[in-house]
Amino acid sequence: MTTWDHALVEELLYTQWRPWREDGRMDGVLPGCGDQEWARENALVGYRTLDYRTCRPLRIPSGGAVISVTMAEIYWSVRTRNGAQDPGWPPSLNFNLVALHDVAVGLPEVETLYRAALAIKGALNLAGMSRLTGRGGVSLYVRGVLLAPAATDAAILADAISGFADVPIAVATVQATGEDVAIRRCAGTARFFDIASAEGDELRALGQSLIGDDALFRNDGVWSPDA
Repeated sequence: MTTWDHALVEELLYTQWRPWREDGRMDGVLPGCGDQEWARENALVGYRTLDYRTCRPLRIPSGGAVISVTMAEIYWSVRTRNGAQDPGWPPSLNFNLVALHDVAVGLPEVETLYRAALAIKGALNLAGMSRLTGRGGVSLYVRGVLLAPAATDAAILADAISGFADVPIAVATVQATGEDVAIRRCAGTARFFDIASAEGDELRALGQSLIGDDALFRNDGVWSPDA
C-alpha cells in the first residue's frame, strides 16, 4: 500500500481486527487477547477471552461534546487453572478505543482520545463496574489507540510517557512575589475532572448498553465453563 486510503484501512480494521489480534500482530500496541494455556506449577494455567465483540463506530458524550471513535474492542479476560476460573486472579473487563486518522496525529488528537477513554471509564463505572472493582474482585482496563500514517514528536513523547503512567510529572509555574515565590500547577485536575460527571445519565445508559448483558458482569465476575 503506497498511498494512504482511509476507506481501505478502515475496512481492513473492521474485517481483520480479530484475526490480527489472535495472531499477535497488535501485541506491540495492545495486550494480547487470545485464549492461552501452558503447563506451570503442576497444572495447566492460561487465559480465556469471553464476550468478545467490537462496536463501530462508537459515539461518546464527553464534557458537553460528542467524540466519535472508529471502533471499540470489548472483552473479558479470565485466568484459568486446569480449565476452571482461578480464584486467585481477578477477571478483567478490557475496553479498547481505536481512532483512525488520515494525517499525522499530535497532542490534540491524543487529548481527544484520552477524554473519550475517561468518559468510557465513567460510563462503565456508572453502569455498575465500580461496584465490582470496589470489592477488588474485578479489574477494569480502558485503553486508547491512535492509528495514523504518521505522528508528531509530541505525540510520540506522549506515547512513551503513557508506558510509565505510574510516575506522575507535574508542570508548574514559579513566580517571584516580593521576597517569596508563588508556585502553581499549570493544568491541575480541572482539565479532565468533570468529564464523567457532566452527562451522568447519558453515560450510565451508554455503559449499560455496552456491558449490561455480559455474563461476567451479571455474575459478579464469576465464570462457569459449563455456562
